[in-house]
Amino acid sequence: MSSSNKDSTDLHKGSDCLNKLDKAQVQSSLAQIIRPLIPRNCSRYQYRFCELLPQPNVLGFCSDPKPFSGKVVFLNEVFILVKRAKTRNLFVIVDAAYVDMMPNLNDQVEITPYARHDFNGKRVDEPEQEIQNLPDRTQYTVTKMMLGGKSITLPLPISKEQIQSPELLALIEQLENLPAPDGFRLISHLLVDAGATDLRLMMRIHKIPIHHLVLGLVLIIKSFTVR
Repeated sequence: MSSSNKDSTDLHKGSDCLNKLDKAQVQSSLAQIIRPLIPRNCSRYQYRFCELLPQPNVLGFCSDPKPFSGKVVFLNEVFILVKRAKTRNLFVIVDAAYVDMMPNLNDQVEITPYARHDFNGKRVDEPEQEIQNLPDRTQYTVTKMMLGGKSITLPLPISKEQIQSPELLALIEQLENLPAPDGFRLISHLLVDAGATDLRLMMRIHKIPIHHLVLGLVLIIKSFTVR
């Protein structure tokens, strides 16, 4: 957690990050905790859990959560209750096990949940803008956004069209599209999270007892350091 005008709290990321918070136990105590925090004439309040692994929505896909700010109104060793800024009675429950530093009561904090990123550092749900041209050469801007996040491609030193080996293309396809064990990310997202920045393709030919040649396909990740 770095400190400027307000604390910034990041949720940890990694393949072993799972939603372990006992929601039923937390919900059973929420009414007693929140009641003193809202006006007496208010009969309604809203709350949600800050999911480490987002759950599928009604459309069946997962959305990467956005950062949000608020005030810490309750905390214990299990969870942190944050009242969202610029809202009336909206509270967010944050699992204390996944924050990088525990805040203090009444701290103004900014929570940054884990979100999938591309190799260029941008979020996978970040809108993209393209400039299009009409027949009369008039230009206009088109904004595109993929629901649930766009797929990402490996930053290869050459284009896929230049790769002649079908086995190597299949390997690249798997790295880009196979799901990770957590069910939320893809293998390509794991490479981004691990800091893979310089990928090289190498084809090696190995000799096997007379008359046989085996083409070994090796994907070397030069820079692969955990952030």
